[in-house]
Amino acid sequence: MPPGSELSATDRAMSEWTLLDFAADDSPLDPDRHRELVERSERSGSEASEKRLERLGVETG
Repeated sequence: MPPGSELSATDRAMSEWTLLDFAADDSPLDPDRHRELVERSERSGSEASEKRLERLGVETG
């Protein structure tokens, strides 16, 4: 085997699996729930950005 081509233990354990295998086990997400999670994530990101800017002395209000 050429140097650098060794598989890690994780790679060997997961070599038989694909993303489709993992997705098949997950139930479909309700569109309303998905929208809610996206909005929450965006709010959280906006709040974090605003706090960072305020710490840097940038007015955000």
